[in-house]
Amino acid sequence: MMLKQVLKITTLLFLLLVLHGCGTSRVTIFPIEQTDIIFVEQGETYTAPKDGAFLSKFYLEEIAGAKVK
Repeated sequence: MMLKQVLKITTLLFLLLVLHGCGTSRVTIFPIEQTDIIFVEQGETYTAPKDGAFLSKFYLEEIAGAKVK
């Protein structure tokens, strides 16, 4: 019976620590502009409006798991 009480108290303390950690973190979200995602066909020549990196359709779908509409 005492073991059950210790487990309950330990579980409650653990949950309080987890929930406290989630509430104090800050996340900054930046909006994606139309010039941030540009689709090009294979073999097409394109001059990018911004500095950045090219991610292939394979990478977006298979590696990152993103579905861009």
